[in-house]
Amino acid sequence: MEEINRQRADKLLWLGGEHFPEQTVLEQVQQVILVNTDSNKIKEWKNHLTTEKAPNTNIQLEHLYLAAESREDEFYQYNLVEYSALSKISGLSQLFPGLKIKQTSSVTTTAITDFIQGVSLDKNDRNILWLDIIDQNLSILQALVKSELLTYFDQIKVQAGLIPLYEGSATAADIKSFLTEQGYELKEEDNTDPDLPKLSFKQNPLWLPLQQAGKDLAQINMDFAEYKKQAEEKQKQLIEKYEAKEAELLKARNDQDSQIKELSNNLESTKVNLEKRAQEKEAKLAALEKQLEEKSQKISELIKKVEGKNAKIKELSSNLENAKANFDKNAQEKDIVINKLGRQLGGIKLEKDKRILEQSAELKRQKEILIEKEKKYEILDSVLQKTEYQFELIKEVFNEKNV
Repeated sequence: MEEINRQRADKLLWLGGEHFPEQTVLEQVQQVILVNTDSNKIKEWKNHLTTEKAPNTNIQLEHLYLAAESREDEFYQYNLVEYSALSKISGLSQLFPGLKIKQTSSVTTTAITDFIQGVSLDKNDRNILWLDIIDQNLSILQALVKSELLTYFDQIKVQAGLIPLYEGSATAADIKSFLTEQGYELKEEDNTDPDLPKLSFKQNPLWLPLQQAGKDLAQINMDFAEYKKQAEEKQKQLIEKYEAKEAELLKARNDQDSQIKELSNNLESTKVNLEKRAQEKEAKLAALEKQLEEKSQKISELIKKVEGKNAKIKELSSNLENAKANFDKNAQEKDIVINKLGRQLGGIKLEKDKRILEQSAELKRQKEILIEKEKKYEILDSVLQKTEYQFELIKEVFNEKNV
């Protein structure tokens, strides 16, 4: 059996091997795990270990039926024990025409992934896989790839036929193609048995970094896609929020425009009403002024009448003087006439004074009414000016918002 490598490996998993590893092989690994379906062979190897053991090498023996998955299955034992398997022969019948089924038995297979995880491999160690389960080799390798356990092995050795030796089994060409796709390079092909070549593969040192880079790139692409999705979703949310806010602002502006328009209409109506009321007040004030003027004219006429009365009184006084002169001789008649004229004169003076007082009081009252009306007019004029100023301010604000 050829040497594994000059540098000592950590673990060797030899699955389905028919021979116990040579001493030179055992010396090159720290631990060897041998798996076989033949319980008699396991006992034989245990007996062998009691007499001979590789120095500093831990050897573990397991009696298992390994497959891609755990299941209840049939195990076919042929008259050549080394070709017993979980599958019926096909191409082997051409190589060994006398190969026959000796007996069958029901067994429970152990999933290769469960077995590998149970032996606690370290990905950073130098681990070697020898796979001599001819009918299951490709399915086992595929299961290891699926569970990402194949990369735990630095070297892989597989035995396969040039033709399918069992029903559904892979050929040497199939194994080469598959392992090459997984980053392993064919380093040696042992054709000592031309029908069953032994293939030795070495993991390409660039394969794992390349695969990791591919995974990192895939993760980056996934992260970028997720980020892009989140960004698009965020952008969509922002657009929806902006559109909603824009609609809200537009509605608020329309409402404000309606309110301003309504207020403008109200102010215009108020202005019209105030102007109308001012005109009415002006008309009333003009009427009052006219009435005052008429009253003034009447007072003037009364004054003229009083002056006329005064003239008459003066005339009567003159007549009285004349009468006194004419009736000096007759004192009694004079006294009578004088008393009579005195009484008439006193009554006229009293009547005159009374009318003057009444006219003066009326004139004073009309002046007070006129002054009060003027004050009210000034107040109305001030309110109207203030309203017009507010209206101009509102118009300026409205025009600025429209711009």
